[in-house]
Amino acid sequence: MRCAALPRRIVRGERGLPSQCVVLPYRDATQSGIPPLAYGFDCPVIATAVGGVPEYVVDGVTGFLVPPNDAQALADSIVSYLADDMRRNTMQHSVRDFARREFSPAVIAGTLYELLRRVARS
Repeated sequence: MRCAALPRRIVRGERGLPSQCVVLPYRDATQSGIPPLAYGFDCPVIATAVGGVPEYVVDGVTGFLVPPNDAQALADSIVSYLADDMRRNTMQHSVRDFARREFSPAVIAGTLYELLRRVARS
């Protein structure tokens, strides 16, 4: 990873700085509860496109998806995200909007209600 492109405070990882993003370098996965949890903290997700992860990460909007086992693509996405203040700010706002739209209590309750209705009918 080419750290020279990053602000010194990010490379050093100063204590007390909030997380800028969540990185999920999965080689294989079915589902992950980490993206919705990260979104609750306005953290975009940079992850490998495996299993159900792409269902939660909108590439270029709520984070980045990279091919599995491609360390360079993962590193490039991390550097690109951290080095661009405007992109980081925009993505954090997109994450907040996405989380409210997809994971709000009302949405979850509605989804659960529909599921229970289907189960009751069968």
